[in-house]
Amino acid sequence: MLSASCGEVDNNLSKNGITYHMLNKYTGSKVNQMLLSMPKPEGYKFKISGEEFKADVPLDTYLDMRHAVNLSYTEEGDYALTLEILRPDGVALIHERIEWTYSRVGPAVPQVTFTEKATSDDLVTFVFSADLSSNINEVWIAGDTAENNDGGWYSIPDNFQLPVVVSEEDGLKNFTLKFRNVFGNEGEEFTASILKKSIGPKDCVIEVPGAKTNSRDFSVYLSAVNEGAMYYHLSGDVEALPVQEFFGSTYARIKLAKGKGTKKFRLKMNDLAENACPEKEFTVVYDKNYIPAGVDVADHLLWTDSLDITLEQRFDFPKSTEAQMFISGSIYKTANTFKWIPFQEAIAVKLEPVEGHRNIHVVFRNAFGEVSSRVSTGIYLKPFIRISGSLPRYSIAVSHFATLLDLTLTGCSENYNHVAYREFFLCTPTGRQATVVFYLIDGTLVTRKAAF
Repeated sequence: MLSASCGEVDNNLSKNGITYHMLNKYTGSKVNQMLLSMPKPEGYKFKISGEEFKADVPLDTYLDMRHAVNLSYTEEGDYALTLEILRPDGVALIHERIEWTYSRVGPAVPQVTFTEKATSDDLVTFVFSADLSSNINEVWIAGDTAENNDGGWYSIPDNFQLPVVVSEEDGLKNFTLKFRNVFGNEGEEFTASILKKSIGPKDCVIEVPGAKTNSRDFSVYLSAVNEGAMYYHLSGDVEALPVQEFFGSTYARIKLAKGKGTKKFRLKMNDLAENACPEKEFTVVYDKNYIPAGVDVADHLLWTDSLDITLEQRFDFPKSTEAQMFISGSIYKTANTFKWIPFQEAIAVKLEPVEGHRNIHVVFRNAFGEVSSRVSTGIYLKPFIRISGSLPRYSIAVSHFATLLDLTLTGCSENYNHVAYREFFLCTPTGRQATVVFYLIDGTLVTRKAAF
């Protein structure tokens, strides 16, 4: 805390045991004093001379030594007097020019910031602009300080940074400031504020959708319970990003470094006062062939005689969030189909009763409303063999599996052993029934029979 008087500047001059100086080298007052001091003044004489000021002693006249000479003036500006001092024997000891400046101009309001956007402790540091006028040497601060809410004067350090202890409780700390220059003139009051926040974020979540991706454009789910904004920044095998702000929760959009393979990166998030969540490191494999969503029939069935089947879904999303899915296709409209429902790894659906290949489609939606590409699966319902016509030669139609490798048709004199699908087969019966065996691509065999 500054205790010096307004305008105090060390301007003492000393020669031959005599000290002389202006009371205030810089002053905002129309009066000033020249002070003289020596151990034994008896017999010594002094004289002052100069222009544009008045003194309480005659100018240009040798007088007995005295402690002080009172000076007055009316105009702002620079002043000077000449001091001469004689020894008792008339020999000149001192012939000196002494200067001072009178000004009533107060400091302009400079830029004032802090070393941080917010503080997590009781100490804040004011930063005054480096171009602060050299004649501004004090600042008055009042407000939410720990020392004196009513305010007090502080000396401005040479590095233009002033640490101040704030009041203990959390919240916005408001201050009123004004500057004072070496003339003792005060500037206009202005305000500054900074948030004190000692309680950091809670329930921090930093989570990736999955351990693989098919794109360099990747996202990380972030969430925290916090009063105010959160900030995150990344390092590692990612393209550089400036610090990003979010509230509540968000997907951090990042771009992985070029080149396929394993990528490692770290993510840190904190509040405005630098209260941080635990930092996390991730390893993600960039593979262009990877599919982040999918659907399949349970047990990988390629055909069924039942209308009721179970679908199994896969979707990369942060498991601390919720996702949805929309199921459509050659299925009945039920409570779980043709509308958005919560994501489920397995769900029962009912196929439309028309025999043949049934297609089912699923799209997924994450917690931020972003929809995936559509994924599909299929299953063949009720494989068949149908006989039409009459003797001596029948026409046989069979199911057309999308997953068919080949088929074998027996009960005919014609040879249909491991042949490709046809729209119909001509058959000269060799018995009372025809049999078809479908060989599917997964190794499954499906057998159907029909009488002639």
